[in-house]
Amino acid sequence: LRQFPRVSDPENSFSVLRSTIAGNNRRHEKEGKT
Repeated sequence: LRQFPRVSDPENSFSVLRSTIAGNNRRHEKEGKT
C-alpha cells in the first residue's frame, strides 16, 4: 500500500484519497480496454 501524505485537514486528505482512487480506476479501465 502507498503511504498518503499526512494532512491535518481531513477534508483535504479525503479528496486526495478520492483522486487517487479515481486515478487507479482510470488506469484500470485503460488496461481493460487495451
